[in-house]
Amino acid sequence: MDINTKDLSYQEYGYFSGIKTIADLLQNKGTRHFFFGLISGVWIGFSYSVALVASSTIENPSLQSLVLGMIFPTVIWLIFFIGGQFFTAYTAILPYLYRGILNKREALVGLMCVYVGNVLGSIIFSFIFALAACLTNITGDGLGLNATGQFIYNTGVKKIYYIGIINENLKGVGVWNGLTSSSILKTIAICFFSGILCNSLVSLTIIGGKSTKGSVWPMMMMWFILIFTFVTVGYQHSVANWAIIGYIMMMWLFHFHTTAGVDVSLSLSMLMIVFNIIPCFLGNLVGASLMGEMLISINREKWKEFIVTLKNAKE
Repeated sequence: MDINTKDLSYQEYGYFSGIKTIADLLQNKGTRHFFFGLISGVWIGFSYSVALVASSTIENPSLQSLVLGMIFPTVIWLIFFIGGQFFTAYTAILPYLYRGILNKREALVGLMCVYVGNVLGSIIFSFIFALAACLTNITGDGLGLNATGQFIYNTGVKKIYYIGIINENLKGVGVWNGLTSSSILKTIAICFFSGILCNSLVSLTIIGGKSTKGSVWPMMMMWFILIFTFVTVGYQHSVANWAIIGYIMMMWLFHFHTTAGVDVSLSLSMLMIVFNIIPCFLGNLVGASLMGEMLISINREKWKEFIVTLKNAKE
């Protein structure tokens, strides 16, 4: 099967060319994946910070979500035009791993190196952003959060749903002892299913971009639509959420306090890791797998021929 031919439909070319691109990229060394993932994490930080600053003082919730959704997709443009690798975009390859079509060890090492790089890049940027006094008011004791810092703090609380409510009621003190089985199960379930919806979209970025057959502006628009949708609705992303965790860690480290005078505690970051990141990460994997199976089904007619091509390329 010649996947380079433009005689394939847009949909077929996008799918087969996208999967082949991911499979080829995952053959690179782990260090290469890590550093490309690291720079992508920094791009996530830049795009997310602009989106947070621009939307932090908007009182209308719908307009605030729209602004976030319109700005954050710039991260994909930075990755494409300057360089980088995005973990959730690569997870489109998962159906080929558990079917044993690709080398599992090679692909899993690549995926995890990209993920670790994405996470560290996001956290490093958030640390520098905080050190640049972008989260605080340069007045009084200099430790009070400004509008952006307060918005980030509120975002972190909202991302752990029912547990976030408990955190606020207890003012961040003794939260772990105040957790109930109901609040834990509800929060985990929401983050898991939200993660599924998120990566049902984000896992399509490479495939969607390839479907334009090299036309740059349609490609950028396709990426924008996919990222805009998940950000505007507020689906949970297991990489981008690490940036929020990084910001909150810095708030705790420098003893920042909220506009209500409550000191930011380290426990909020730990709660996000346990009750948001872990179920969200699993949900992202499931979302990519489910979307991948759907795409295999609609491309079934030429899929077996594509598998032969993919295996021959590996030999």
